[in-house]
Amino acid sequence: MKGFPKDILIIDFEVTGFDFKKDEPVQIGIILLDKKTLEEKKSFVSWIKPKQELNIELPGFKWANIREQEIQEIENAPDENTVAKKINDLLPDEYILSAWNVTFDYVFWNKILSHLNKSIHAAKLLDLWTLAQVNLLKDESYNGNYDSESVFQHFGAKPREK
Repeated sequence: MKGFPKDILIIDFEVTGFDFKKDEPVQIGIILLDKKTLEEKKSFVSWIKPKQELNIELPGFKWANIREQEIQEIENAPDENTVAKKINDLLPDEYILSAWNVTFDYVFWNKILSHLNKSIHAAKLLDLWTLAQVNLLKDESYNGNYDSESVFQHFGAKPREK
């Protein structure tokens, strides 16, 4: 396999809602893949305590099926700045940013990077939803749904732990 020009950093956010200007991330998951082998090099997962008040009815919580007991974990989590500093230790100097819905996650990623005085250019993005959709359209045997967990498992990923 030829590989990619840079390592691939896959990110995933859970958020309070879908308004980029007012809503905040409450969880981040990161996996850094080797550019040649696509094997996992590093990973990181953390809850993030937002500034806004939390409740089970927030649109992002409903979308992600965040439960009442998880809200307590979020309230006790480190703030966005603290999480950003932990993430900084994982980041290579250059990478290709990838996500299930990269245009959505890109905005929240840049919010995290702003705490580190960093940013990433939109031209270095790899959208996993688009890649999965193109491949699933060719696969007549696929009968699952189109949420990320189902698609990832179809392509051989291990189920995520709850």
